[in-house]
Amino acid sequence: MVARRRKFMVRYLGVLLFVLVITSGFYYLAYKRVLERAEQNVENVILSQRGLHHYIHQIMHPEFFRAIDNGKIVKDYYSPVIFSSSYIVRNMHGLYNKELVKHGHPEIYYKLAAENPRNPVNKADQLEVELIRKFNADRTLQRYREVVTIDRKKYIYVAIPYKENQKTCLRCHGKRTDAPLGLQALYPGEGGFNEKEGQIRAIESIRAPIDDAYQTLHTLLAAIVATALAILGLYWFTTKLRSEVEVKTESLQSELQARQKAELLLQDELVAHKETENELRVQAAQLEEEIAERQKTQEELIVAKDMAEAANMAKTQFLANMSHELRTPLNGVVGMAQLIAMTGVTQEQQEYLETLQFSAGNLVALINDILDITRIEAGQFQIQQAEYSLRSCIDEVVAIQQTAANAKGLSIQTCIADTVPDLLFGDHLRVMQVLSNLLTNAIKFTERGGVRFDVTIREQHDSIILLDIAVTDTGIGIEHSKLEYIFNMFTQADESNTRRHGGAGLGLAICSRLAELMGGGITVESKPGKGSTFHLLLPCTVRSRPNKVRDDGVVAAVAGPIGDPKRTVLIAEDNTANSSYARKLMEKLGYQVILATNGHEALNAWEKQPFDLILMDIQMPGMNGDEVVKQIRLREGSERHVPIIAVTAHALLGDQERLMEAGCDGYVAKPFFIETLAAEIRRVCC
Repeated sequence: MVARRRKFMVRYLGVLLFVLVITSGFYYLAYKRVLERAEQNVENVILSQRGLHHYIHQIMHPEFFRAIDNGKIVKDYYSPVIFSSSYIVRNMHGLYNKELVKHGHPEIYYKLAAENPRNPVNKADQLEVELIRKFNADRTLQRYREVVTIDRKKYIYVAIPYKENQKTCLRCHGKRTDAPLGLQALYPGEGGFNEKEGQIRAIESIRAPIDDAYQTLHTLLAAIVATALAILGLYWFTTKLRSEVEVKTESLQSELQARQKAELLLQDELVAHKETENELRVQAAQLEEEIAERQKTQEELIVAKDMAEAANMAKTQFLANMSHELRTPLNGVVGMAQLIAMTGVTQEQQEYLETLQFSAGNLVALINDILDITRIEAGQFQIQQAEYSLRSCIDEVVAIQQTAANAKGLSIQTCIADTVPDLLFGDHLRVMQVLSNLLTNAIKFTERGGVRFDVTIREQHDSIILLDIAVTDTGIGIEHSKLEYIFNMFTQADESNTRRHGGAGLGLAICSRLAELMGGGITVESKPGKGSTFHLLLPCTVRSRPNKVRDDGVVAAVAGPIGDPKRTVLIAEDNTANSSYARKLMEKLGYQVILATNGHEALNAWEKQPFDLILMDIQMPGMNGDEVVKQIRLREGSERHVPIIAVTAHALLGDQERLMEAGCDGYVAKPFFIETLAAEIRRVCC
């Protein structure tokens, strides 16, 4: 046993020594190869730069001086871009490094170093100064090479003498007074002048990184060592296993006797196995029954899913129909109220009209809120991404609500931190919708004091910032126990506020869901009797280009006729109240009006005479408005294009885009205000 172990140890040590020798040899060869490749990279740079230097000194410089001597170039002209060899080589090498990085290779440091350069960029460091002097002292020395470590990274460093000053070189590097006048004017100092013939004035200093190759080499070496150790371990394990097998062979006879006993036990196990097999058959039958039940359940789920989708489709269609049926008569109410307001009315009648318009506006807002919350829940609400000005959005929201605040004697203050950028990337319409709702609520529930906007940056990661837009009021506040419910639909903190201030309880629910769709959220802090602060946390992308003035194309309110009395407008509208409103409005705006009550009449009227403008309702008997628009666009020539504005109660997501694709030039949703229609007419006709 002792001899066997001694023999095993001798073999094991021999294999270990062999692995160490092979590994060391491989490391030496690989290390040598790394240095050779790095030196080859340096050599490639040297050859490339040397060829460029030869071209500059042997072709460009002689041609330049011949042109000066012949008078083709004025004597005081000099440009380093086309004449300075160090400038050209340095910039060429910069482009070379960009190409290296572009193709996944590390940059190679190159510098034309001189003791007395014209450009400080070429100023030699201490090592380079010593090498310049060393090359001047020993002209047989052609190259200096060593491995250096800079910032914990290894490089192969090579320096070679640039060239000896020739007589032609002294024309630019000799006495200052002998140099071209343009060169003297460009470099007023003594840098680069007063060189001597035969002197080596500069060296080419090249440094190529080898740290990545070193890391790869070490990784590969570690893998080889790990593999070798694994082989040694396997060898040790195999040898030991062989020894154990020899020992165990001696006990086989006793094991044979034990097997006979085991066979008897096996027969007993076979009997138990048959019993187990019967139990498994029973369980398999039960499993098949469960699978059948699951399949039935799955089929029921599919049917339920189809029914749910059908119900959702029906709900969407119902909302579209209800939106259309509510907006159509409401447009007549709003329109007639505006027309009455444009006539001579008493103070009492003016108050009635203001109440009517306020109520109609609330009804429109309620319809829009219900449609918004429905689209959000159905996953049909899309967030658009575009560049916008945050400060302009806040200013516009404040301007819209300023009248309501002034009526209650409230102030509106805005404080935006200087660090907050103006140009952001996101959905500015939804940001304005959320801020407008928050500001409306703040004014509604505040009787004294005012409202304040505070905008700060809570977090920033590269070009992504997290804005904290805080809307603070001095109003009635909210009980702490009610804070978790105020973002639910049709819920207010105090039901008595519904009777006093109005509202359906949808505004904050829409704000919360819009904030979540934009990747943010809304939090609230409040004290009863002190006021509330709503924080809109909004992630945004910062645009890197400079700010520019934003032009939203806002059209001023109508102050008089915008049409020519000789201009005619075709109004296609099947609703009598809306038709009457549109006719009287367009007459006040200076148009001659032709009415059509359905699509066929509108198409026939267009074919009989030319029109300067068409206001087209979409849902009409016989032929819908979008079909009429398509027929007009199909039949009209390139010189007969008539502006068409869709005036419709179709205001769901995608309706405007669909109508514009059908051929409409503009779009106005019912109910509309006179300023809105006038602005759209100016846009499409002017």
